[in-house]
Amino acid sequence: MNDELKIYPNPANDFIELKIEDEKLNISETQIYIYNNLGQLIREEELEFKEGKATLNTKDLENGVYVVRLISGSYGTVSKRIVIAR
Repeated sequence: MNDELKIYPNPANDFIELKIEDEKLNISETQIYIYNNLGQLIREEELEFKEGKATLNTKDLENGVYVVRLISGSYGTVSKRIVIAR
């Protein structure tokens, strides 16, 4: 399942796009959690996927490495690492 979630651009600047590769997965509303490199929860929000895609604003994140954890009832839990670099 981890390969079915694509996050780009990485490194990111002001936003990231999340894309579900498997069109058979019906994923609309999903909880997303962002953790810093110390494992501290930085942000939690509900993210809505439309046609398998969603956009997440990252303007408020400092430069650094973060873990994005996506949790959905139909999709399960997936974690990906992103880098914010401006």
